[in-house]
Amino acid sequence: MVRRASGAVQVLLTAPAIPPASR
Repeated sequence: MVRRASGAVQVLLTAPAIPPASR
C-alpha cells in the first residue's frame, strides 16, 4: 500500500510536466 501511495504521489508530481507532451 505504501508503494502504491508513493507511486501515485510521484505521478501527481510529475503529471503536471507530462500532460503537455502526452496531450
